[in-house]
Amino acid sequence: MSKNAWLIATGFSLIAVCYGFARFAFGLFLPRIDADLSLSPTLSGLISGGSFLGYCLTIVLAAFLTERIGPRAVALAAALVAALGMTGIALASSPLWLAA
Repeated sequence: MSKNAWLIATGFSLIAVCYGFARFAFGLFLPRIDADLSLSPTLSGLISGGSFLGYCLTIVLAAFLTERIGPRAVALAAALVAALGMTGIALASSPLWLAA
């Protein structure tokens, strides 16, 4: 596999994991999370909206950081943050922890 093809495949996979699993997994599991944490529809919406706002702000930050520290470091950071975020969701025992 050529270097460019490898980079494209790696980037595609990273986006799929960070955006697909980390971003949309929360929405898929929200009914179960609501039941476990006794969240109201309003609180669920606020947490979901905050998550989306954080994602939007992070896109801008990633573009800024890619220019300064390079794409490899930003990609690694994105994968680590996605893994930590999914772990945080899985371990959340309160609405405040879930929002964080």
